Amino acid sequence: TTREDRKRLSQDPGQAKVNAILARGPKTKRYQRATRRLKRGDIHGAIDDYTREIERNPDHPNPWTRRGIARARTGDLEGAIEDYTAALERDKRYLPARANRGSARYHIKHYSGADRDCTRTIALAPNLAKAWLFRGLSRAKLGQGSSAADDLFRFVELSPFSPHLRVVKATLKSISNWDER
Repeated sequence: TTREDRKRLSQDPGQAKVNAILARGPKTKRYQRATRRLKRGDIHGAIDDYTREIERNPDHPNPWTRRGIARARTGDLEGAIEDYTAALERDKRYLPARANRGSARYHIKHYSGADRDCTRTIALAPNLAKAWLFRGLSRAKLGQGSSAADDLFRFVELSPFSPHLRVVKATLKSISNWDER
């Protein structure tokens, strides 16, 4: 495979759907400024602007999700989960909040919650590789080796050159005596 192929195959094929939903946020100047700040790395400025946007428009799941993403980048995963949960209270099928909450729950070792969120995410976006990854890793931690392996193999099918392959391969070796050949 060429370098361009590897780059393309390392990307999550379902992420475009998540990004498209996130792009449909409020059209206010404050929200747009917050999004620019987040992209530039001004995380705390983005959090402040998203907080003001939430105060102004509390029923839209997008600012809650974006603030959750920003909080996760600061390492505040509990705060991020609170924001993703608030977004899901507004729209239980809001894919960006569901997918990000599954990932955050995995990282705080709440594996059963990550499994539930990722299962719902897969129902909404079956080609979102990160949902298969975090569900598979969570199931491995929960001792569900067979279903964990199935999920991790699906992740590899979707994103065969992912930077997460080392973790996936190590997990597969530990749960299924898988031997890469």
